[in-house]
Amino acid sequence: MLAVVIIGAVIATFWTLRSTHHTQNDCAAIEPLGPQWSAMQQSIAKLGSGPGDTSDLLKIAEQESAMSDKIRAAASSVTAPDLEDQLSKWADGAALSAKAQRDAATAPAPAGGDADTMRAAQLTFDATAALGKSCPNLHL
Repeated sequence: MLAVVIIGAVIATFWTLRSTHHTQNDCAAIEPLGPQWSAMQQSIAKLGSGPGDTSDLLKIAEQESAMSDKIRAAASSVTAPDLEDQLSKWADGAALSAKAQRDAATAPAPAGGDADTMRAAQLTFDATAALGKSCPNLHL
């Protein structure tokens, strides 16, 4: 009976340590996205403060699409399913925002706001908040 308890404790310790190790490796893949996201946001802010013509909106969409691809690549490299899920949501938010920018470049803004933009912002906020809790060095 004592042997069963000891084996159980060893297995539990092994899984706990293994989980922590993967989370550290996962965070190493996630945390560099923070400065990249911030740099993209600063670039977008500069474009957004310009005349707001079609070429500016398309440049913003290109940057957001590229960032979505980077985030999605990080999602495929992590081992923790919850982190992969949050990264996928973040990537979806960036892609949806890029779609909204492309739409804005080709058509007038809909009355009452753009549902895609609002959904993109919510996905991004929720995902980055969750990722920041798991990976505290994700500075956005």
